[in-house]
Amino acid sequence: MVPLSPNVFYPGGVAVGGGVVVLGSSGDQHCAGPWPGMCTTAGGGVAILDAASDRLQHVLHVPDGAWAVGVDARAHHVIVAGAKGNGSPIVVRLFDAASGRLVRRTAFNAPNLIPQRMVVDEATGRAFIAAGPLYGSFPGPTPSGVVLVLDTRTGMPVRTITLSSPASDIALDHTTGRVFVADRGPTRYVQKAFPSGGSMGMSMATGAGMLHTLDARTGATIATAPLGIGPGSIAVDERRGRVYVTHAGSHDGSGSSNGATIIIAAPVTGPGGVSVVDARTGRVLRTLALGIAPASIVLDDRTRQVFIGDGGDFMPRPPADPWAWLPAQVRRRLPFIPQTAPTARPRPGRVLALDASHL
Repeated sequence: MVPLSPNVFYPGGVAVGGGVVVLGSSGDQHCAGPWPGMCTTAGGGVAILDAASDRLQHVLHVPDGAWAVGVDARAHHVIVAGAKGNGSPIVVRLFDAASGRLVRRTAFNAPNLIPQRMVVDEATGRAFIAAGPLYGSFPGPTPSGVVLVLDTRTGMPVRTITLSSPASDIALDHTTGRVFVADRGPTRYVQKAFPSGGSMGMSMATGAGMLHTLDARTGATIATAPLGIGPGSIAVDERRGRVYVTHAGSHDGSGSSNGATIIIAAPVTGPGGVSVVDARTGRVLRTLALGIAPASIVLDDRTRQVFIGDGGDFMPRPPADPWAWLPAQVRRRLPFIPQTAPTARPRPGRVLALDASHL
């Protein structure tokens, strides 16, 4: 265990490269209300460790929080992206990886958005930072997201790409020089009252998300393609020139209060699955319906297997009844057939393994 400074708490981003490990802290959060515009963050920091010895080299105070971090080993820079929220800009800082010295501070005008993920392409000297709202559920129209493109050698901004909805993941393909960004798609805040008083609400998908293919040098958009409902994670297969993107599909929501449970029906329906994309053109080649709510995905390049974390379904649902087509009076006369439908039960999460060569 490596002891850290008191200002490195609440985990933010993690990055490895150039012989160092960078641990980011988002800092403390103070909210005057339940929605993103009412929250601010403060007190974040970055710890830089030697990757070989685990020795702590530097602890740097970052007042905007270190929500997303990256390393450019060629430029010897650590990139830290943070934001205080509540209308404040997103601030990206470049630090010298060896000395911890601040090289440059760059502010992006993106109020109420928080850096969430970062990928760094050392070949082009670019950092791609996906930012979205601090929380995913709040009244109003679908929140937007952005992708900030930064020169990792100078700290100068290159481009800002506006998304119609927040990004769910971002990934880099070194072979094709492409960056892939999956956005969550349109949502609507749905609210329902409890019988005993009060209510609950949540943002629910009303359509499919999109996959944006970007040029890793200029940040220009090369292609945009529709995905399924609720895009999640991205895995890149550089050997086959394929990109795999999970989408959780559509699911009802639920909540409880004073012993009463309410169901919030999903505005749209659609299965979970995985989209297979051509890494060079950004075109969706096929979409496979599988699992219940596929979320995380990772490729083992050695075994050529793709592993998918399926979140399951926590709501009790009856499994398919193979005898439901029989009239009740006929069913009662056949003792070898179950007389009642299968019991409703939650469907647990699981891990799915697929052969990448067959995708």
